Amino acid sequence: MDAIIIIVAIAAFIAAALTVPAGFGLSTMLTPIVLIIMEPHEAVAVVAIVHGAHNAAKYYSLKEHVDFTAIKRYGIWLIIGAIIGAILQNIVPQKPLLLVIGCFLIILPLLTLSENWTGYKIPEANDRIGGFGSGFMGGLSGHQGALRAMFL
Repeated sequence: MDAIIIIVAIAAFIAAALTVPAGFGLSTMLTPIVLIIMEPHEAVAVVAIVHGAHNAAKYYSLKEHVDFTAIKRYGIWLIIGAIIGAILQNIVPQKPLLLVIGCFLIILPLLTLSENWTGYKIPEANDRIGGFGSGFMGGLSGHQGALRAMFL
């Protein structure tokens, strides 16, 4: 078991380093690895902890570039959506949750390959909807980056 934990820790470090330039993708890379050793509910929680540490490190190193107006428009609703998604995640049984996570792991990376998706931006007026939706998806399945990229 110790070897598996070390492998997951190394995978988390590598995934985090690879995703800094893109701004998202940590869950897409890390979730399948964590799901090998944990049930979906626990895997989402572990990936959330890694995300928290990753975001804190990014904030510390890039704090002079943080757009606080975007946090006001988007971040508050993201937190509300994440809380509701996390509550629902605890209600949804393991197998349907695994199906949701699997769908996100397949669909979201495929969408990022599309030229229509890559440069697509939604107007700032919809940031509250994007924040809530992104947070909800993150709380429920641990995946939100590709949706967040459309709004920010």
